[in-house]
Amino acid sequence: MIHTLPFTPSEFFEVFARYNALIWPGQWIAAVLGVVVVGAVFVGSSVASRLAATVLAAFWFLMGAVYHFVFFSSINPAATAFGALFLVQSGLLLRYGVVHPTVRFGLLLAAGVVAVTLALRPAGSSH
Repeated sequence: MIHTLPFTPSEFFEVFARYNALIWPGQWIAAVLGVVVVGAVFVGSSVASRLAATVLAAFWFLMGAVYHFVFFSSINPAATAFGALFLVQSGLLLRYGVVHPTVRFGLLLAAGVVAVTLALRPAGSSH
């Protein structure tokens, strides 16, 4: 059985174009914050770990509330559920990474995330 997506590739890319136009120059801010998070992971202190969790929670919140609810939902009915899950995950990052930190971001966790990400990539993917 062949499953098709509820949108065309051009519709999908148009969503990216509209989203990126809205958040410009936020991409640069996100890149700088990403470097800060990587640096925080190398520091390994509890303050650095909380900073990393705060930045990640903010990114997750924006992806759920802005990208999925406002943009992706225009072409995919499942985007509302995706957005809601991103918001839940954002709350969990705040709860367990900032307010009552039981998750610490460090090199071992970062290496694990990278390993899982690479392992889950489609075979032959170059992106």
